[in-house]
Amino acid sequence: MNPLLFPPTLIKRALDDLSAIADAARRLPALEQQVLDRIDTISGKALVDLAEIRKGIAPLDDDMRAVRDSVDQLEPLLIRANERLERLHEELAPLGELADKIPGIGR
Repeated sequence: MNPLLFPPTLIKRALDDLSAIADAARRLPALEQQVLDRIDTISGKALVDLAEIRKGIAPLDDDMRAVRDSVDQLEPLLIRANERLERLHEELAPLGELADKIPGIGR
């Protein structure tokens, strides 16, 4: 196909499109730098936010260890207390049966 046979308006439109593409290509390095600068800014802010969060969490870590140690110490005590309560319940069961037999005291 001979390009000289294209209508002038079609050639003008193609040249305008080519010019727009060239302008966009010239702007790409600046746009790329803007994107990279924004990413650096966001990354920097994220690092600062993470540092603040870590500062807030660090004292909690020691507190959580203290709570865990306390729970670990309480667990055997609660098991022993439960065993004693079960034995006490077994020992007091006959008294409950007697109370049911006394008039006016029944459950």
